[in-house]
Amino acid sequence: TDSTEPETEVITEVSAAVSVEDTPVRIIIDAIGVDTKINNPESTSIAAMDAALLSGVVHYPGSGDLEDHTNMFLFGHSTGFRVVQNDAFKAFNNLEDLVENDLIRVQSDSQEYLYRVTKGEETKAGDAFVEISNREKKLTLSTCNSFGSKEDRFVVEADFIGSYPIKDTLD
Repeated sequence: TDSTEPETEVITEVSAAVSVEDTPVRIIIDAIGVDTKINNPESTSIAAMDAALLSGVVHYPGSGDLEDHTNMFLFGHSTGFRVVQNDAFKAFNNLEDLVENDLIRVQSDSQEYLYRVTKGEETKAGDAFVEISNREKKLTLSTCNSFGSKEDRFVVEADFIGSYPIKDTLD
């Protein structure tokens, strides 16, 4: 019947909005030697996010995806301790060394998205609020200022500048 058609259209739009193409899977920041996977937990529970941090950077659930016009929030560990063996705990080492105009690449399975750093700052954990509902396509990165310390954060903001398909290596 005609009354069910709009519901079907809405469902189709929702399923397209959460496609695999929108999911970030890798972040590369050449200026500081970052090249690591991005985990996408479905829950914002501390346990889910802590588990995801064990193997890479985390895309905060509910923050922007690659194809929408909101702020994508990624966070990860950093440490200067040489005894740390898990590379995921070093994922955002040297984030504080990023400067304005440095490039950040975020990849899905088929596209690469480029962001240009606009700001980086150290802030208290309680002041490190990340706005994810804005209408600008942005990227925010965050890490603790030192491994095991939760008092301070280093936060980097970047603006979206473009995207392109990742060339298939079999061509």
